[in-house]
Amino acid sequence: MEALRQVGLADFADAYPRQLSGGMRMRASVARALVTRPRVLLMDEPFAALARSPAQARSHLLDLWQANALTVLFVTHSVFESVFLADASW
Repeated sequence: MEALRQVGLADFADAYPRQLSGGMRMRASVARALVTRPRVLLMDEPFAALARSPAQARSHLLDLWQANALTVLFVTHSVFESVFLADASW
């Protein structure tokens, strides 16, 4: 339930996949990965299929990254997305 809360899907815990939008399915897959408390999260163009709110998804990913102290390996073809999500503190 904590992972569902972190991705904003706590109210949909009992929903079937067919009842979720594409963005909600993407967040559910992130929640599924967070359940194992990984140190590294691998993401291969996770926002490519999002037509409505990729900007919101990017911001939410930054929040998850900070809250969970994750290392995120993120594959994208978008220069803007890579710069927006990059951490140059190393």
